This record gives sequence, C-alpha cells and structure tokens, in this order.
Amino acid sequence: MPKSPKEMYEAIVKNLEKKTGKSLDEWQELVKKKGPKDRKEKKEWLQIKYGLGGGQAGTIVKMMYEGLDDYDESELMKKHFANGKEYLKPVYDKLLTQLKKLGKVKVSVNKTYLSLANKEQFALLKTTSNGLVVGVPGTAVRQAKSKEFVPAKNLGSDKITHKITLVDETDLTDGLMKVLKTSYQKY
Repeated sequence: MPKSPKEMYEAIVKNLEKKTGKSLDEWQELVKKKGPKDRKEKKEWLQIKYGLGGGQAGTIVKMMYEGLDDYDESELMKKHFANGKEYLKPVYDKLLTQLKKLGKVKVSVNKTYLSLANKEQFALLKTTSNGLVVGVPGTAVRQAKSKEFVPAKNLGSDKITHKITLVDETDLTDGLMKVLKTSYQKY
C-alpha cells in the first residue's frame, strides 16, 4: 500500500545509507561543499554525478530546505479546500463516499494533489479555481470506454494521463464512477 509523503520521505532517509553508502547528513554536507547553488540543479547534480534516483536526490535536497515540517496532513488538506475552493469540499466528500463503496480507499495528502490508492494509486484529485480535477490512468478510460475524460499532462504522476473536472455534486455521473471503478479494480 502506498505511504503518505511524510512516510515515504522517512523511509528514503532511513534506507539512504544502506542503499548509497552515505547518510543524509553526509549527502547534505557533500551538496553544500561541492554542489550547485540552485535547488533544482542540486537534485539533477546528485542524479547525474552520483547516480541517485529521483526520490533519493529529491529527498536529500528537500531535507536541506524544509525537513518534514511542511507535511502536516490535516493542514495540507485544509489548504486544498481554502481560498475560494471551499465549494469543492462537498463534491470531494460525496466522491469519496461513493468510492469507499468499492472497498478500502487510501487518501495520501500531497502539497498539490490528493492521491487515491487501492493496492497502488488509481486516481488523483487536484483542487483548482475551475473545479475538482479527477485524474486517472488512460487504461481505465479506454477499458470503461469513456468519452468524458480528456488527455492531461503534469497531474503529479506519469501514470495519470486523463482528467475530468467536477464543479458540483451533479458531475458525479455513472460514467465517471465507471472509470474510477475500473481504475480501482486494476490498481
């Protein structure tokens, strides 16, 4: 089962020395002494020069700047439905209620989106000024033969390739739920 972002960062830090030969402190010291100044360049430098994975390099750099303090899930959840997006909370609540009829649904709260998982991520939700974006893998859209979902980029995961935007509870259609059920059962 996927972990929350905080748990994933903690696991990467815990296993860093075993997998790379250096502890988090040693990597951070190396980056401070020899790495580039720009945050994004630091991550790329660690990946290219030392062959670290994106998760490892990203975690090392994130910990240098932020630590884990910014992953208070309840505060992050509040931010998703604040600043003019409060009207989306009832849509989210009803959607989640319907999804839980399928079985266990784990919600992982990220800074910019909410990840929905069964065995692995099957959908993500993103609150925007235009509505609640529901992203799913293209395979689920094709299997459910849906025309409601449109291709999408940059929704938080390479696997999530299609989206639909909901603005109120009437947008929770049978077609939407068919795609989500298909994705839930596959992932």
